[in-house]
Amino acid sequence: MTGATTPTFEGLIDLLVAGNEPTTGYSGSYTELGPDSSRRWRVWRLGKMGRIEEADSGRLHFTAGPQHFWRAGRHPVRDPDLYVRQGWQPVPPELEVLMYAYPEEYWNGWLREDIELVERTLNAIAYDGRPAWRFSAPWVKGGCPLITVDAELGLVAHAAAENGTTVFSWSDLRLEPGLTDAFFEPGPDTLPRGSWPPPVRR
Repeated sequence: MTGATTPTFEGLIDLLVAGNEPTTGYSGSYTELGPDSSRRWRVWRLGKMGRIEEADSGRLHFTAGPQHFWRAGRHPVRDPDLYVRQGWQPVPPELEVLMYAYPEEYWNGWLREDIELVERTLNAIAYDGRPAWRFSAPWVKGGCPLITVDAELGLVAHAAAENGTTVFSWSDLRLEPGLTDAFFEPGPDTLPRGSWPPPVRR
């Protein structure tokens, strides 16, 4: 990213907010690291829609289309876990790590606590082979986290504690311009065999 124009603080906020509802589909591998456990997902995103599969097994964990969302249940036929999308309160737990309910309020409320720090540390880098911006965010939970934002998607591609310990990261990010609503909307063609609820007999 040599020669790239560093965004203003307001431009960085706009990029982060836009990344919450991508207008072009993308996919990637998401890894979250905790003190006692970790989880890895394969994720597809477009707008407010998302599809999550377990990275190792490929088992579908969650999908959310424009009308409904589905999460894996103990017995998918008797308990299909198919929900009308309007029932989200306000974002399903499965997508809380991928999108925010009120992104503009979230980023403004946090990053404006120390604008000088954000602007002073904002640098162009390459992350996973893609152009990105990296900066130190204001103090939270004992330190100033290091945030890396994909310059094209506005996605937080990597977050680390001040000591450099990774909190979560994305890899293998790629644009998926061919994604449509049908890929995310739960149905016989998008859910595991036997997961779609049987027709109701009247």
